[in-house]
Amino acid sequence: MPVKKTRWEKSFAQVWTNYIPPARPSAAEIVLYTKYLRKLQNAKKDKIKLLVLGSTPEFRDWGFQEGLDVTVIDYNKENNGILKTFMRHQNAKENFIEESWKDMKFENEFDIIIGDHAISVLLREDLPDVLKNIARALKKDGIFITKHYLGLGKNRTLEEIIKSYYAKFSNYHIYLIASTEIVVSGADRKTNYFDFGKALKELKNLCDAGLLKKEDYATFEEYGWANMKFNLYVPTQGQWEKALKPHLNIHKIDYSQDIYAKEMPIYILKKK
Repeated sequence: MPVKKTRWEKSFAQVWTNYIPPARPSAAEIVLYTKYLRKLQNAKKDKIKLLVLGSTPEFRDWGFQEGLDVTVIDYNKENNGILKTFMRHQNAKENFIEESWKDMKFENEFDIIIGDHAISVLLREDLPDVLKNIARALKKDGIFITKHYLGLGKNRTLEEIIKSYYAKFSNYHIYLIASTEIVVSGADRKTNYFDFGKALKELKNLCDAGLLKKEDYATFEEYGWANMKFNLYVPTQGQWEKALKPHLNIHKIDYSQDIYAKEMPIYILKKK
């Protein structure tokens, strides 16, 4: 069976607004990003230029609140319009460009490029071009901040993940605790893609066996896993860092204060 294309659709943009971190940026992550923004602001006098990969409302609000020059690039203007309605600052001024990241041709333009799961929604074969374009778009002292699903070598069965959640973390929302490991451990080892529909069927089997509470299974149904029209790209840490080498240097690997942070490292990258 051919792999479904890894790309956001209008229907997912609508469902995505129901999600919680780590599928969306958390308040603690925004605090972390602000730390790196302050370092840039202290080093230069000009207005900071921010490029947001995708239409993430949290980053657009952040850019407005911080007084940044904000550009949003999304391949689908409908996604941009849907997600704008969930911004706290509806009057935020921003530049919008309807274009694929693999086609963007900025040169030495942005102080910060930021993408939350931007890598996760790529097709695997598009990663080199996107990284090259990001590096080219950064100013000499600019930074690319990114968080995405990443294989860190920890792979448990779905049943083990769910049992661990109930044994240690059941006072937290199941998506907050278990979703990252479900995606990473459930990604195909050969293709590096995670299939939402396949995982949902496996979760249903656990629910039917009494190992997953019905209300917790319902979370994944409500998040639209049965109808996702794309797969998530989940490279291993080795594959990811090898892909970076021709274009970007790892300045730092950092972590937010979120409970899931160790499973979701945040990469601070600079152009070579």
